[in-house]
Amino acid sequence: MLRLQQVNKSILIRSFCTGAPNKSSSAPAGNFLRIGDVVPDFSQDSSVGQINFYKTLGDKWGLFVSHPKDFTPVCTTELGRLAKLKSEFEKRNCRVLALSVDSAKDHLEWMKDIKETQNVEINYPIIADQDRKVANLYGMIHPNADNNFTVRSVFFISPDKRLRAQITLPASTGRNFDEILRILDSLQLTDKFSVATPADWVQGEDVIIVPTISDEKAKELFPKGFKKLKNYLHKKNNETDNHDNKDNTIKDKIIINSNSTFELEEINTNNINNNKNNNNNNKKEIEDKNINNIDTSELFKEIYFKNEIIRNTIQYHLKLYNIHYYQREFSLHELKNYRYREYLRSVLIKTDKSISCPQFLDDGNGEITANHLTLLPKYIPNLECIEFTSKFNSPIPPDDQSISRLFELKSIKFGKHFQKVMNKSNLPHSSNFKSLLFDETTYNQLILIDSLPETIETLSMGSNGNHRLQEGSIPNSVKNLTIGNDYNHKLKVNQLPSSLECLSLGTHFNSEIMVGSLPLSLKSLILNNEFNQKIKLNQLPNSITFLEFSFHFNHSFQIKYNKKGNEITSDSKDEDDSDDDDDDCTEESQESEYSSEVLSKPKTWLPNNLKTLILGYKYNKKIKKGVLPQSLTHLSMGFTWNHKIGKGCLPLGLKKLILSCNFDHILKVGVLPPTLEYLDMGQQFNQPFDLNILPNSLTFLKFSNSFNQPIERDNNNNNINNNNNNNNNNNNNNNNNNNNNNNNNNNNNNNNNNNNNNNNNDSNGDDITDFIYPKSLKTLQFGILFTRQLNLNLLPKSLETLIISHTNFIGESSDSLKNLHLLPLKRRIEIGEIPKSIKNLKIDNISFDLLPSSIPNWIETLEFGTYFNREINEQSFEIGSNLRELKFGYFFNQPIQPHTIPLSVKTFECGLRFNQHLTRDCSILPNNLTTLILNDSNPIINFDKLPNSLTNLSINNTNQILLNHLNIDKFLNILNIKNK
Repeated sequence: MLRLQQVNKSILIRSFCTGAPNKSSSAPAGNFLRIGDVVPDFSQDSSVGQINFYKTLGDKWGLFVSHPKDFTPVCTTELGRLAKLKSEFEKRNCRVLALSVDSAKDHLEWMKDIKETQNVEINYPIIADQDRKVANLYGMIHPNADNNFTVRSVFFISPDKRLRAQITLPASTGRNFDEILRILDSLQLTDKFSVATPADWVQGEDVIIVPTISDEKAKELFPKGFKKLKNYLHKKNNETDNHDNKDNTIKDKIIINSNSTFELEEINTNNINNNKNNNNNNKKEIEDKNINNIDTSELFKEIYFKNEIIRNTIQYHLKLYNIHYYQREFSLHELKNYRYREYLRSVLIKTDKSISCPQFLDDGNGEITANHLTLLPKYIPNLECIEFTSKFNSPIPPDDQSISRLFELKSIKFGKHFQKVMNKSNLPHSSNFKSLLFDETTYNQLILIDSLPETIETLSMGSNGNHRLQEGSIPNSVKNLTIGNDYNHKLKVNQLPSSLECLSLGTHFNSEIMVGSLPLSLKSLILNNEFNQKIKLNQLPNSITFLEFSFHFNHSFQIKYNKKGNEITSDSKDEDDSDDDDDDCTEESQESEYSSEVLSKPKTWLPNNLKTLILGYKYNKKIKKGVLPQSLTHLSMGFTWNHKIGKGCLPLGLKKLILSCNFDHILKVGVLPPTLEYLDMGQQFNQPFDLNILPNSLTFLKFSNSFNQPIERDNNNNNINNNNNNNNNNNNNNNNNNNNNNNNNNNNNNNNNNNNNNNNNDSNGDDITDFIYPKSLKTLQFGILFTRQLNLNLLPKSLETLIISHTNFIGESSDSLKNLHLLPLKRRIEIGEIPKSIKNLKIDNISFDLLPSSIPNWIETLEFGTYFNREINEQSFEIGSNLRELKFGYFFNQPIQPHTIPLSVKTFECGLRFNQHLTRDCSILPNNLTTLILNDSNPIINFDKLPNSLTNLSINNTNQILLNHLNIDKFLNILNIKNK
C-alpha cells in the first residue's frame, strides 16, 4: 500500500462539523459572500498584466487578500511576509493573489520598496482594482468607509471556486500568516480525510472525526482503533433544522485513538472516498453487485475517478512515461545511474572517445565492450529501441547474454564504424523485433541465408560486401528494404522478398532491372544518384505508387514503336527534345501511318497506378501527351528540366505540381489541370503571368525567387470562360478567331477593319477584384526579388497566408488574411504597414533594427526566422501589445533586457544557438508566462526563478545538456519532451 500522509498523535475526536460546503450553494445577491458560495469570476489588470481570476487559480486552492493602500507601512510588511511564504503555499497547492484599488503602475513602483525594505521580491499578482469592480463583488469596501481603501480581508477558495473561510481585519491590524496557514491546513485536512480540527489545533496534533461518519465507517477508515470519550444520540426533526444538516439523526461522539501514532497508509484505500461525501453509497453499490459479473474495466474507472490517491499515482507514472517516450542519449555509465531508466523506450548509446566513461565501462579507447552490453537487460529490460553512435564496433554477445534478452526490443540501429557479421543468435528472438538498420554508406558485410530473424519488417542492409544478393538472404517478412551505397548488381527474379513494399537502392546502383525482379507487392521505389538505365515496359510493376529518381537519370518516359509495332530501344538521340513546335501535345503527324494495333500499345513504361513521381537533378526530357499516367497526383520536376508544357501533357487528376528550378516558359491557358491544388513555380521563372491559367481549385501558389512580373488577368483569354458579345478583328486570321471562340456562345460580328481588334471584356459586368486570383487560394508566396507593390484588394477572401519580401501594400486585406511571412527584407518595416487583419507575423531576417512601434499591437504571434540575430527592445512593440507568442530561430543569441518581452506574452521559444541568461532579472520573462520552449538551446536558467505561472516547459529529446541538469521530479507536472 502506498504511503499517503502521516498524522502525528492521532487523537481522533468526533464533534459537530459542517465539513465541505454544500455543492448546491450559489452566491447570494449583494456585495457580500457567505461560506460555501461560488466566488465571482473576473478579469482585471494587475502587476503582471491582464489576468482572469478563474484561469489564474486553475485547479488549485486560492488565497485572495486585499490590502488598504499601496505605500503604507502595515501593508508593506504583510505583502513581504506573503512573498517569503511562497514555498509554504506551493506545498499546499495554493495560489496567492493580492488586491487594492491602486493602479498597476503604483503596484510596480511599490514592489520595488517592498524588495528594498523586506528583502524579498513579490512573486504573485497584485490586482489593480481602480474601478472598484472586484472590491464591490467581494465586499472589500465598507459601505460607511472611504471607498479609496479596501478592508484587510482574506478569502480561502477551494479548487471548486467556493468560499471556504474568510478573515476580515481593520486597517490598523496586520494579519497573522501562521494562522492563515493553519486555517488552510485545516480546510484541506477536512476535505481529504473527513476530519475536523479542535481549538488551538496546529499541524500534527489530534483531530476530530466529522459527525457524518458512523462507528462502522470509522473502524474501516481507522483500523488501528480509537477510544470513545462520549457516546450518545441526539435527534432533530427536519422542520427545526432546515439549513446546514438535514439528517434526522445526528450522532455526537468524541473518540480518541488508543495508539500514539496513526499512519494513513494503514487505511484501507479501497474504501477511502477522497474529496467526496458519498463513499457509503459507492461501497454499498459495489458490494451489492455479483462479483463474478463485474466488468473489471468499469470497476477500474470507478476506483480511478473516485480515488484521488490512485488517480495521482497513475498520472505520475504516465507523465514519467510520456517524457521518456522519445529517444534519449546515454553512455552506459549514465544509463546505469539514471533514476528513471525503467521508463526509457528508445536509447542512443554514446561510445565516442569524447565521452568520459569510468574504467569498468571503458576499453581505454572510449568504446564500450561486448561484456558491457550484458548490462543492458538489467538496466532497462523493457527497452524498445536502441541506437549506437558512430564509433561502436564491438561484437554482440550471442544467445541470452545481452541484446537477445531485451524481449520488448523493436529496433536496433548501428553507426558508421560497425562492421561485425550478424546472425540470429546476436539478435532478439522476440516477435516484437521489427527493425534492423546498418549504416547504408559504410556497412559492407555479407548477409547470409537464414542469418536474420523472420520477424524483421524494416532492413537497411548496407552494401552486402558488394556481393550479389542470394535468394532467401532477405527474410520474406521484410516490407521496407534499403540496399547500401556500394551495391551495383542486376536485380533478378526471387532475389527480393515477395512481401516487399518499399525499396531504396543505393547511391552507386546503376544496373539493369530485370522484368519480374521487383515483387508485385512493391509500392515505393527510390533509385538514387548514379542510376541512369533506360527502363522498358513491364520492368516496373504496376503496383508502384511512389517513384523517385535522383541525380543522373535522364531517359524519356515515352515508348516509341516502329511501323511493325516493335519498341525502339535506341538512346536519347532518337528522342525529340526540341521546343520548336507548337508543343500542344497533340498526336504527331507521323502516327497516321501507324496501324490501329500499334497505336493502341502503351505510350509509357511508367506504372499505370503511379501517384507520386519525383524527378532528379539532370532530368530534361520533353514530356508529351499521354506519357504521364492519369493516376498521377503529385509531380516534382527536379532541377534542370526546362521545356514548354502543352495542353494535355499533365494528367487531369494532378493535385500537386513542383516545377524545376530552371523552368522559365510562359504557361498557357488550359495547360494546368482543373484539379490542381498546389503549384510551385521553381526558382528561375520570370515570365509574364496571366492569372487565367490558374484553376479554381488552387489553394497554394508559390512564385519563383526570380519572379518580378506584373500579375494580371489577360482580358482576351478571359473570353474563354465567359459568354460575351464581342467585336473581333478578322485580318486573314478567321481560323484563329474561330478556335478561340468555339467553346463559347458568342454573337460575333466579323469585319475586315485592321484596327478594330479590341475586345470589350468589361461588358460582362463582373468586378475584376472578385476573380483576379482563384477564389479557393489559401497561401500565396512571392520570391525575394519581387518588388512590385501589392494591392491587397485584389487578393481573394479565401487567402489565409501571404509570404513576401516587402511590406509595400495598398488597399485593405480581408479578415481571412491572418498570417504574414516576411522573407529577408531590404528596408525597415514602417509604422502602419502591417495589415490590421494579420495576427501571426514571421520575419525571416533583417539587417537593421526594428523601428519603435513597428510591431503593431494587434499581432498575437511573432516569429523570427533561422538567420535573425538582431537585438530587440521594448520600444519595438506598440503600446498595448496583445502578443501571445514570441519565437526566435536557430541563430538568435542576443541578450534580452528586462521588460523587453510584452507582459501579454504567454509562450516564449528560443533556438539552438541561444545561451543567454533568462533569469538574471525577474523582469526578463513575463510573470504570467505559461509556456517556455527551449528546444535544443541551452540558456542560463535558475529554474527556481522561473515564473510561477509556468505550466509547460518544453525541451527537445536531443537536448542532453539541459535534460541532464534538470530536476525531473520538481518539474514533472510541466515538463514536455519533444521529438526533434
